[in-house]
Amino acid sequence: MWALLTVWPLVSAADAAVAQPAIEAPTVSARIDRPSARVGDPISLQVVAIRKRGVVCNLQAGPQLGKLAVLDRSEADQDLGDGSARKEWTLRVAAYETGPFEVPALVVTYLGPSGEVREVRTARLAGTVEALTGPEDRELREVSSPVRVMSENRLPLYLVGGWVCLGLTVAIGFAIRRRVIRRREAARLPPPRPAHEVARERLDALLAAFDLQTSDRKPMFLAMSEILRDCLRARLGVLPTTTTELERGLLAHVGTELDEERYAAIVAWMRACDLVKFAQYPATEDDTLAAAEELSLILAQLAPSLQLSAEVAA
Repeated sequence: MWALLTVWPLVSAADAAVAQPAIEAPTVSARIDRPSARVGDPISLQVVAIRKRGVVCNLQAGPQLGKLAVLDRSEADQDLGDGSARKEWTLRVAAYETGPFEVPALVVTYLGPSGEVREVRTARLAGTVEALTGPEDRELREVSSPVRVMSENRLPLYLVGGWVCLGLTVAIGFAIRRRVIRRREAARLPPPRPAHEVARERLDALLAAFDLQTSDRKPMFLAMSEILRDCLRARLGVLPTTTTELERGLLAHVGTELDEERYAAIVAWMRACDLVKFAQYPATEDDTLAAAEELSLILAQLAPSLQLSAEVAA
């Protein structure tokens, strides 16, 4: 009885060990993309592990690569669809010493059936690092003749740009000179004559030139009306076209630049002239002289506050 009890646990442990599924070690391989490279050129080192799906495997961290220095590292995992998976590690390495180099066996770890860490190693790899200059470049070469290189000739462009700038400078200079000359000529001009003097002068010339003995005195009244309109235009800025518009324009200045007496005299005189110009009123010689004297009086009343250049009044 005791013998049976003692043997039973041993048999059960052995059966349990046999019952655990066996895990196949991953198949690993390593390769470099080129067997030779120059100093500092990056070399791609690939490590591939083919294992059963679900088996965890990793590349040993910080592998010792001898002369090679690791630039960067990446990995990718792929399911092959037949119950196995492929895991690939890509290391970009470079060597900074010339001569042959060796990639030692890299260690890939995986977990066993009881959770223990197991290892599998890749084969060793070898390559060569060459200098930046080959043997044929170490000898000095003879000095070769210069090579003629086609280049854009911008001299015509610079010449055209220079002539354009010169032309603009001359044009600006002439414009400034003309402006200076005009200012000097304007400074030498006599001061503008008062407008009432110009208007009185025009009225005197009109009386001397017009024949009062003629029967048609309408042109005389038209000319006198224009003399007064020019004075009012220069004095108040009024641009009348009809007598009604003239009255409205003058009314805006009553109390500031015109008093009511002057306003009434101007309006009455313009209306009297309209009777001769448009209503065919037969004005006599005395009527014409009276209208001229009244216009002279109006101009004299406007004279103290009227400043008009001869050019504007003409």
